[in-house]
Amino acid sequence: MFRTVFSKMFTVYISILLGSLIFVGIVFSNVFKSYFINYTEKVMIKQARQIVSEYEKAAITGIIDVNQINFELQVLDKYLDASTWIVGKDGQIIIVSGRQNVDHIGQQIPDKALEKVFDNEIVQVQTGFEQYFNEPVLSIGYPMLLDNSVERALFIHTPMPEVLQIISEVRIIFLKVLGISSLAAFIFTYVFSLYITKPLEQMNHAARVIAGGDFGKRIELEERIDEIGELAYNFNYMAEEIDKIEERRKTFIANISHDLRTPLTSVKGFVQAIMDGTIPAEDQNKYLQIVLDEADRMNKMTNDILELTKIEGKDLSLNKEEFELNRVIKKILINFEQISSLKNNRVEIILSEDETWVYADKEQIIRVLHNLIENAFKFVEDSGLVVVETTYSKEDKVKVSISNSGQYISKEDMDFIWERFHKADKSRGKYKEGTGLGLSIVKGIIKQHGEEIWVTSKEGGLTTFTFTVERITKEV
Repeated sequence: MFRTVFSKMFTVYISILLGSLIFVGIVFSNVFKSYFINYTEKVMIKQARQIVSEYEKAAITGIIDVNQINFELQVLDKYLDASTWIVGKDGQIIIVSGRQNVDHIGQQIPDKALEKVFDNEIVQVQTGFEQYFNEPVLSIGYPMLLDNSVERALFIHTPMPEVLQIISEVRIIFLKVLGISSLAAFIFTYVFSLYITKPLEQMNHAARVIAGGDFGKRIELEERIDEIGELAYNFNYMAEEIDKIEERRKTFIANISHDLRTPLTSVKGFVQAIMDGTIPAEDQNKYLQIVLDEADRMNKMTNDILELTKIEGKDLSLNKEEFELNRVIKKILINFEQISSLKNNRVEIILSEDETWVYADKEQIIRVLHNLIENAFKFVEDSGLVVVETTYSKEDKVKVSISNSGQYISKEDMDFIWERFHKADKSRGKYKEGTGLGLSIVKGIIKQHGEEIWVTSKEGGLTTFTFTVERITKEV
């Protein structure tokens, strides 16, 4: 029945609003009825007090003017639309107000109410006098004192229909207000529910479009600072990221196809030439070595892809241990002495202390250092500078920086250097021996360690890759 969020929200909101209004209406009606009855009783008691006061004054002077009392009762009868009795100790009605009540004179009233009044209590009665009237009445009994003794009882009766009519009129007014409020609540709830659910419908439609392959779909919304606006913003952000991922996927496929097709073409060409006899027998070993090198490069690329997939899938298990970092750095640098000599590079090693102990997966950190140092020697110009430096940070971390002079990383490339197969050389001609996966693997390993890695590059200055690793303090 309620298949949409709009219908569910609208139904729930309307139910809550109407339920609340009805509840308030019932409570208000009962409270007002109780209040009005109490108010009427207070007015009746006030009038009874005035009558009794006149009676007591007359009793003190010794002159009781029955006609005057009857006159006051007649006035009270018209003012409150009430019937007034004066009852003797024997329970018989002595004086009544109004000609229509003359038949009540001499009648006996209920003993329970009478006893309380003659015990000097003010009695409030809503039932018990129905037999004297043609309709329900609201009654109060008030003691009439003479020489500190209750000699008479004053009863004032007000027809309940008169009271209930006023209450009914108030209820009708309240029902009109309730109806208008309900209509306003209906309109407001409809508009508000539509306001809430419309972006969700747009997101639902956009999600289907994106699922169909159109990654350029976006949600157009007015500025909103609520959770729906934030959700719409995040949805657009997600769509942009998916679009970027799709572009990277296409680039990834194009790059891997290029990197595999080129060596495969070479391998096929050389093998075909050897089989056809185009390459002389004395040169075949040279070209077979090229084929072997290309096969090794493709094998390395395949292994790197598998390794990167494992890292990104968080399937890489880290075997953390304590080890001395400076020794590892020096050992790796030994492997690059030959290339450093050929390019006449200057190498600087700046270590904070003689020994720097860290806690990490030693083999993976060696891989990170090897890749970064290899890149530094690959991109440093002839007679350039390579710097390997360690420093301590305040968070008990060791910062390892590998810098090189030479090729500058532009701001455009800075955001993409961590991507698979990204190479600054778009022609893929220079440094073609690389797979373009090294930095992606490096970042994945550092991320798995819960550490940070970043790069800075200054034109005419140094390009520096820096990562952190957990430091261990050894007691001397």
